[in-house]
Amino acid sequence: MARPGDRPRPGRPVDGGGVRHGHRTDDADGDPAPGDGPGVEGGGAGRGDGHRGRHGDPRLLATARWILPGNGFTPEAGYPLLSLTDTPTLRAALGSTLCLILIALLGLGLAVLLRDSAAAITTGLGVLYVVPLMSDLLGSPTWKDRLERWAPIPAGLAIRATKDLARLPIGPWPGLGVLAAYALGVLLVGGAIFARRDA
Repeated sequence: MARPGDRPRPGRPVDGGGVRHGHRTDDADGDPAPGDGPGVEGGGAGRGDGHRGRHGDPRLLATARWILPGNGFTPEAGYPLLSLTDTPTLRAALGSTLCLILIALLGLGLAVLLRDSAAAITTGLGVLYVVPLMSDLLGSPTWKDRLERWAPIPAGLAIRATKDLARLPIGPWPGLGVLAAYALGVLLVGGAIFARRDA
């Protein structure tokens, strides 16, 4: 782990997902790979994995600005300070908040549609965790790319990327749109079925 004042040491990245999803990658010692800046996941700093990490708000951004310089991420080392005046950082911070709202609406839609707490929780957890995990387990790059592009959570989390956007399976705003479409669709179907049941 880097110590205050240490420059990040070069090394071989062990997590290819960091580059693919637009976040920094770490080498075997946990230090940032050369050429990568501190990634922003929901306004905070996180490892380079588009499917895991923290959702956050500007408070995490302020925390990152306080912590990262002490771990070698300084302007002198080639890593500019995180700032909401930076368009990708602002998009990642605000987009993560919208992502949380859409996930909550998706959960509400599932609850209305299924009308069973256990079924709604199981389905919601499956959407949140099982589907992203499947994208890492699939042996086919084609299906992996499709799942990351059209599954609600992997697509929605693309909003957190701040670099290498051209290498993402789907762009940040289109990805958030996919999640919004799922949430809206489940809400509409659940509302229609709920109205018909109680009619």
